[in-house]
Amino acid sequence: MNKPLYYQNCLIQPEDFSDLSERFRVPYDTVAEVIEQMQEDGFPNWASYTGTIRQRIGQMVDNISLEPEKPSEEAQEESVVESPKEEQESLEPLPVSEEDDIVEHAAISLMQAMSETKTGSFIITEDGICTINKSSPPSLIESYEVVANVLKLRDLAPKMEDKTSWMLGSIIDELENLHGENFEVGQVAETTDKSLNTIWTTVSVYRAFKKKRYKLSFSSHKEAFHQKIPDESKHLILHKAEVFKLGPKPIRHLACIVKTMGDDQVIKNIRSKQQAEDLILAHKSNKVTYLVFDDGWRRISGTASSIPQGKVVIDLKNWTARANNGEPVEIKKSKA
Repeated sequence: MNKPLYYQNCLIQPEDFSDLSERFRVPYDTVAEVIEQMQEDGFPNWASYTGTIRQRIGQMVDNISLEPEKPSEEAQEESVVESPKEEQESLEPLPVSEEDDIVEHAAISLMQAMSETKTGSFIITEDGICTINKSSPPSLIESYEVVANVLKLRDLAPKMEDKTSWMLGSIIDELENLHGENFEVGQVAETTDKSLNTIWTTVSVYRAFKKKRYKLSFSSHKEAFHQKIPDESKHLILHKAEVFKLGPKPIRHLACIVKTMGDDQVIKNIRSKQQAEDLILAHKSNKVTYLVFDDGWRRISGTASSIPQGKVVIDLKNWTARANNGEPVEIKKSKA
């Protein structure tokens, strides 16, 4: 069973991989790989990473925990013994940034759109406060509909990110076609303080699925994009994910199955969501991590039926070792 992981006291979900990728400047597929390794083994496969990427992964791992952090006793005491002067200073309004202005404008515009009735029964103030138009009050049915719509606004954040990702990819694609080499994406990264890798990934995902997008999240398309399998197999997996309502993580596992099997026939045979989940479960249970020594040690993910070649091959799941591709010998684990 995969261990839960937490970042800033919040449970890490697949939709958080983009944020972690941008924050620690680690490629998205590497973030997904490291998180899965930590969920299964409790630590990353350090031998698979080198140089700057390894350092950045180390910074990310240092900020990930197996359980939410509890505030220290000193921090709790400080919050209780806070002086009146400090309290007064904390109540002073913070300066409003341009980002705050944009968010507020967008939120109010959405609220106005979702609270509209045929008779204009509601008025939204600049502060986002709703008042009833007394000269044309809403009917009971309209009242229920408006409340339901406003509640839906609370769940829009992930979908807004999804929409803006497609928008960003398409805008940059169009502007590059318009301006050619005069339009530099690096300039966008500098002026917005966003990772160039994140921006380019967004554009690349858009272009990869420009002709055919599926009724899935941008993250699902990005997950398929990063997999090192033929494009036809990527589209097949996304089609199955669309039909059977599969998310980014199952998409990644199905792609791993294609890489392991060498073809996508088993994906073509999927006829239900349960069948897809059973296939993924069977593949995960058959997964084995090997340590292989030739000129040096390297870590390889494989299966029990696809044993890598090497002078020494250690099966970390079943704790066996092979020398010069011979018969396996059981390893006795130390009790220390």
